[in-house]
Amino acid sequence: MPMTKTLLVIDVRLLLQIILLALLISSCSRRAPDPAPTWVQAPVRQTNRILLKPRAGFRGTLTELLPTRSIQTSRAIAALGIQILELRSTVDVDQAVRDLRARPEVEFAERDVELPTNAVMNDASYSSQWYLPKIDAPGAWVSSAGAGAAVTIAILDTGVDPTHPDLQTHMVPGWNFYDNNADTHDVYGHGSAVAGVAAAIGNNFIGVVGVAWGARIMPLRISGADGYASIATISEALVWASDHGARVANISFGPLSDYLTVGSAADYAQSKGTVVAVSAGNDSTVSGSPDNPYLLTVSASTNIDTVATWSTTGQNVDVAAPGTELYTTANGGGYSWFSGTSASAPVVAGISALVIAANPALTAQQVQEIIKRSADDLGPAGWDAGFGYGRVNAGRAVAMAGGGTVPSPTATATPGDKTPPTITITNPPNGSRIRNAQLIEIRVTVADNVGVVRVDAYLEGVAIGSSTTAPFSINWVPNTLTRKSKYNLQAQAIDAAGNTGVTAIVVSR
Repeated sequence: MPMTKTLLVIDVRLLLQIILLALLISSCSRRAPDPAPTWVQAPVRQTNRILLKPRAGFRGTLTELLPTRSIQTSRAIAALGIQILELRSTVDVDQAVRDLRARPEVEFAERDVELPTNAVMNDASYSSQWYLPKIDAPGAWVSSAGAGAAVTIAILDTGVDPTHPDLQTHMVPGWNFYDNNADTHDVYGHGSAVAGVAAAIGNNFIGVVGVAWGARIMPLRISGADGYASIATISEALVWASDHGARVANISFGPLSDYLTVGSAADYAQSKGTVVAVSAGNDSTVSGSPDNPYLLTVSASTNIDTVATWSTTGQNVDVAAPGTELYTTANGGGYSWFSGTSASAPVVAGISALVIAANPALTAQQVQEIIKRSADDLGPAGWDAGFGYGRVNAGRAVAMAGGGTVPSPTATATPGDKTPPTITITNPPNGSRIRNAQLIEIRVTVADNVGVVRVDAYLEGVAIGSSTTAPFSINWVPNTLTRKSKYNLQAQAIDAAGNTGVTAIVVSR
């Protein structure tokens, strides 16, 4: 009997231990579908700098546009024709911007600001990276790991850890635009996480794997140690990246659609073949910014394919990508969890590199269109303000680029289609006089052998709106027109294969 009692006690204790262990494992394995951020989105910081672009043909000096006594220092982004003017502390910067915008010699002027990162880091390898099978990265890797044609992804961020074992052997020389030197060490921790999501080394038996695990990483430090980056350094770095061979650039700061200087830099980058992925933001709002055709703006999705409650949405969102609890490289050689649209953007940057590796002849614009048209349409049918064209699908994107024949779920491109759409602006009429604050409906007629999927409108090359539904029309309220000036109003039609047709008219105030 005593022996029986002892055995019974041991069995009960063992049973309790098993139950407790099972409960512990269950609680640890659960993942919240949309973990709420534990941070408050940091505010945008104003600076005393103005970003000024004189009109083409201006041969005067800065002192003709702004009094000498107002300017403390100046430098230029030569490739864009943009001046960065540091004003004295006694100058009303906003009034100076208004005065410059009123001058006919000025194409645009805007106040430089400093943006915070769009992420949160959590303390915590392939089995932990739920988002890779979600976007069918393994399906893409059958044809492309991002290494083809030496695809380089520029990480415009807080720097990248140069000694991290999952990053170091794939890094190429970059530049520090904050201190103007070659030291691109990570001073905040954000950039190393972004780099790992996009391109952490694969098949090396350690750590994690990036979306484009065979790609090269170009570290471009654009921020201070507090994680803030200015519009000026973002734009300078983007020009540098495209001039130094980066086919993809990631900017996990934003939103950026409203900044004309960034738009000019992204336009320049696209002309050099560089795809630019940017984060939408984390402030739970619906952005009123128009779409920028030179930026792939990315919202955040969850592991159950909903839009993260804290993700910024709006007209400027192109696609969604996983952005909640991504396991990635950390500054200092370790690994950590990473959330925010800062995490979503490098997923798209990585897919862009996979697409380019599969077909290096693609233009940057064609890569953008492939990523949009290959996405899984998860929101309302067609484009919507939360998912954009859908949650990205790496396997389908690579297939569309040349690794297979899987069609897009939102628009079907005819294989080998090289015929561009034709497009005509029917309203306003050519030669129209228009005024600031006037609501103008831009109407176009389009034709294509397969079908047009989007129409974009620009004023002097700056995006002012898009339409994805026929009959295509875009509402526009101009606010920067000056008297006796003529403007080119352009419209661009894009078909499912990425072919484009462009037209333009002249309007004036």
